[in-house]
Amino acid sequence: MNEREEVLQLMKQTFLRVAPRDRASGVRRFFAEATIAAGLLALDGDPGTPLARGLAVGVADDDPVLGPVFSLRDRLGDRQLEQTWQIQAVRWGFLGHPAEPKALLRFQVIADLRPPTASRKAWVQRISRAMLLDPFFLEASLLRRFNEPGCLIWLIPESVATREAARRGRGSMYDVLSYCLPIGVAGEGRTRAIEQAFDFLASHHFRGRHAFARQSH
Repeated sequence: MNEREEVLQLMKQTFLRVAPRDRASGVRRFFAEATIAAGLLALDGDPGTPLARGLAVGVADDDPVLGPVFSLRDRLGDRQLEQTWQIQAVRWGFLGHPAEPKALLRFQVIADLRPPTASRKAWVQRISRAMLLDPFFLEASLLRRFNEPGCLIWLIPESVATREAARRGRGSMYDVLSYCLPIGVAGEGRTRAIEQAFDFLASHHFRGRHAFARQSH
């Protein structure tokens, strides 16, 4: 078990200890198929274009679910990627501690992965991975992008996000998109889980901080 997995298990046990018996199964579902997100990176392109604003969710390069997909993405052009990586659903969840300033956002991506082949009978792999974000360790302005109309949401390898953040302070969309997996457009409707996170932060008189806001515990 690596450090990320150990932290994940500690988080799970923390919330299970305070969950009423009838809600324990919900806490277990919250942590199912989940990993700790590496952080958030703001991506900015040319104003007034479809690529004007973006937000990338960092994922560990060696993630057992998404790591192989990133490796495949490196070998695909944009058109091939559209045929290979097809988003089926994006789901949100929020979990707040009843007595302490501890909370988590759950950002789950469900996609079908189709191999780049001419055969119509090629296998299709269902990919499901949930990224957990700690709102206490992230900038409020980054979290708000999840509810910003037109903002493009991506998954990005942690090494690429870290390199880009160190070079520019925030990401240039054109420099990193060839490494990213597209998720969709934010702001179609306000994400209730994001609003719950802000309400929880406000109840603890907390204002966000940090940028690629690498999460640390």
